[in-house]
Amino acid sequence: MKKQNVFLAVLSDYLSKYTIVTKGLSQNTIRSYTYTFQLLFVFLKETRKLSPEKIDFNTFDQNTANVNIKM
Repeated sequence: MKKQNVFLAVLSDYLSKYTIVTKGLSQNTIRSYTYTFQLLFVFLKETRKLSPEKIDFNTFDQNTANVNIKM
């Protein structure tokens, strides 16, 4: 049995339930939030070599954005 990623489950519930039912946010706002997390996943994959399945709550700390990006 595959272990469920808790972070992705919480994020999914947040985007599909809390933002709609509890907060009553518009579909455009929810799409914007979703896209923001997609960009975050791309960033973490490119800078830390983390796939979304490997991301958990411990991934995020004060050093998350501290990377040397070479352009």
